Amino acid sequence: QGGGGAGPRAPGRRPPAMAERVRLDIASGQKASHRLTWNDPQLGFNGSLGHLDWSVVVLDEMTIDLEVSVQFAPASGPGAEAGAAPGLILLQETERGRTFRGTFDPASDPRL
Repeated sequence: QGGGGAGPRAPGRRPPAMAERVRLDIASGQKASHRLTWNDPQLGFNGSLGHLDWSVVVLDEMTIDLEVSVQFAPASGPGAEAGAAPGLILLQETERGRTFRGTFDPASDPRL
């Protein structure tokens, strides 16, 4: 049979996650921030990302200062510290440049 469509999914398997591309237009001298929610319960299976890749290209012969970090919720459940603050992991320290690339895979990151 032709068509290239996906066949039936095995029980318990997640559907493949879609890539999200974000484009930020930032004027000279301005600041911008973008927050990506890693685990969004409203999206069900698609709300839990596997890993994060970033690639930044700065146009018009300009440079930027870029920092990439991940903020995670404190542990919950028995034995968890009540009222613990969210954690922050710096993935890419502030760096000035025109091109940036990086990846974050929580399943293999030793800081988690």
